Amino acid sequence: MLRFMDRDQSQKNRQAGSAAGLNHMVTGVSGRLGSAVLQAILEHDLISPLNLFISTSSDPNDKKWQQVKTRGVVVRHANYDDVPGMIKAFKGIHKLLLISSPLLELDIPYKEYGEGRDRQHINVILACRAAGVRHIYYTSLGLAPINPFGSIASTMLAHHRTEHTLRLLVDISYTIIREAPYAELWPLYLGFYDGPSDKRRDLLIAGDGPVSWTSIQDLGLGTALILADMSTSWSGVTTTLSSQFAVPLHHIAEIVTRLCGNETRLSIVSQEQYIQYYTHEQGIDENISRWWVSTYAALTRHEGWHADAPLLSRLLEKFGRKPKHIDEVVREMLSARKQNEGNGGPLVAEW
Repeated sequence: MLRFMDRDQSQKNRQAGSAAGLNHMVTGVSGRLGSAVLQAILEHDLISPLNLFISTSSDPNDKKWQQVKTRGVVVRHANYDDVPGMIKAFKGIHKLLLISSPLLELDIPYKEYGEGRDRQHINVILACRAAGVRHIYYTSLGLAPINPFGSIASTMLAHHRTEHTLRLLVDISYTIIREAPYAELWPLYLGFYDGPSDKRRDLLIAGDGPVSWTSIQDLGLGTALILADMSTSWSGVTTTLSSQFAVPLHHIAEIVTRLCGNETRLSIVSQEQYIQYYTHEQGIDENISRWWVSTYAALTRHEGWHADAPLLSRLLEKFGRKPKHIDEVVREMLSARKQNEGNGGPLVAEW
């Protein structure tokens, strides 16, 4: 059972070392997942603002942080490449949520252990140890949850390495939260689809399979609930947050066809054909194409399917919510694009 902090008691115990007022920090709050976690915490009063800290690599005095500061949240500067700076930022923190680095370019092309995004994650872990943090929660990616040998997707490599590092710790407890593929990123999987203005009728992909697409807002609330839980039941645990319904990319293509009025077909090609097409015909950097194409092999192996992961549904149920279906996400994104045609950038501006 989840146990949350009493707000009145928390307000009296902000000082470091208070058992009743454990200080929580959320990193990466400028990104998609980090901002969703912060929003969920504040919206549902899961953690008293007096015990809530956030870190950003940007200027903590920027006016965009003023609203959360007025709630009592402390904003500190922390850069994943600056260990001494993070040690200072993490002082007095008991529970820290490590949002995985968004800098995918650090992993491209293939990097050895400790040279990609995992280097930044290890930096955070080292800083936590030096600063006296007691528990690290890490947001991993939910591919190959039941495969003991891990995922074959290149996108998972830095996550596997970070998870391995956390499991070696003896002085800090950890929780690994594998977040299912973001529903809002379906266009990347659908051949970098760019909405109604995309003139292609044949979208090339290198494989297909059922995916438990999950909205970022749902993942944010689920992650926030785990972070706010005052019990010790999450210590040493690797868990998956995911919707339980899964659809393949072909299903999404059918929705796109219905909503946009033009037939959108998927053609499955070899990995090398995929790389050559997107590199030479669509202008995608070849290193990115080669890094991304292995994701389709993972989908073919059903690595993105989480039919046996009921945790998120149970967590959301406490707030009268169910995981948002991918169909709804696709409709909302395409509708927004039609309304703003010509005024915005790509359908998905960032990975």
